[in-house]
Amino acid sequence: MAVFRIEKTKDFTIMSNHHLRNKYLSLKAKGLQSLMISLPDIWNYSLKGLAKISKDGVESIGTAFGELIGLFLETQIIKLCLGIMAIVIFIIVWGRMIEIPSLWR
Repeated sequence: MAVFRIEKTKDFTIMSNHHLRNKYLSLKAKGLQSLMISLPDIWNYSLKGLAKISKDGVESIGTAFGELIGLFLETQIIKLCLGIMAIVIFIIVWGRMIEIPSLWR
């Protein structure tokens, strides 16, 4: 059996194993969430921006992102007047899954 050891001297990320051990997420979704956790807090996420720093295209990242919405990402919508959506804020939830309303299932 092979043993892997990682020398953690600089530029590494500490994260919960919860999403990594979730058998309902694809490897792509697990990798995307790990990548998002590793980026700086001030990072401005967009599908195009994530596609630029990875091999996958916008559609592929969108599919993985869709898996995370409702499970590990909370959404907050900020609306302008007249009910027009202006900003959607996604919050990565650490170490637990969000309860999905039965309406969304």
